[in-house]
Amino acid sequence: MAAWLTAIATLSLIALAVENRPLLRSILGRSPTAITYPYEPTSQVDATQQLQQEIAFYQTRIQQRPNDGLDRTALAQTYLKMARATGQTAWFLLAEKTAQESLKKLPFENSVAVLVLAQVAEAKHDFSRSIQLAKQVLTEKPESDQALALLVTGYLAQGKVSEAEAIAQPLSQMTPTLGTHLLGALTYAAQGKDSLAIAQFEQALAREEPGETGSSARLRTLFGRFYAERGDLQQAQRLYREALRMVPQYPLGDGAAGRSRSSARALSSGASVVFSSIYCG
Repeated sequence: MAAWLTAIATLSLIALAVENRPLLRSILGRSPTAITYPYEPTSQVDATQQLQQEIAFYQTRIQQRPNDGLDRTALAQTYLKMARATGQTAWFLLAEKTAQESLKKLPFENSVAVLVLAQVAEAKHDFSRSIQLAKQVLTEKPESDQALALLVTGYLAQGKVSEAEAIAQPLSQMTPTLGTHLLGALTYAAQGKDSLAIAQFEQALAREEPGETGSSARLRTLFGRFYAERGDLQQAQRLYREALRMVPQYPLGDGAAGRSRSSARALSSGASVVFSSIYCG
């Protein structure tokens, strides 16, 4: 944590050395509290304890009904939630293994298990597989928001921006949530449509709900990266600081902090690597 406080302080020093550039329209110009999370951040301890109880519940059900595929699907989903809450790789592996076991027990009409596999593939940055599995889910559930979102992130990762935008923008209009507006912002940012991207980031902030601390922290870090990449390090600093306030115990890692000292570009790259791992629910 101390390393990240140092990194944040370094942002201010770097900002002084960056040439004056026209700044993008700032959300802070509208309100000094615009980036502040409006709810009480969820305690990671409370969240993980609840998930541990859910895990124990489904494990007991599986012992009682060893041939039931749906219980394994539910357990795989809970393992995935735990992985996102803790950032620990072992939970992703358990989610993947349990989803595969579920599909062996229930190979048909089990799109939720396939979706878990797609989400684990995305977490592994195996975007070709996540896209393949998301399309498989969509054959059974054509309007699955989660599967469509996986396609957007997968296409963006592969540089297929037009394909991503074709899904992301209608999705944010049909299902306006923090997650869908964030996807819209990322697709616009990838095309250099900064004013449209900012509008989508702000829409995502406006759609925040209680209990979504991880999603909201990730939103701020990606918004911060957006500003850092465009030279507005003061804005980036404010957003990163709020994300750290919300999720101070998240295992951020120190490598990016060291890289951030060399230049604004390195700072932006490091922050991207660190904070993009925070779950967006």
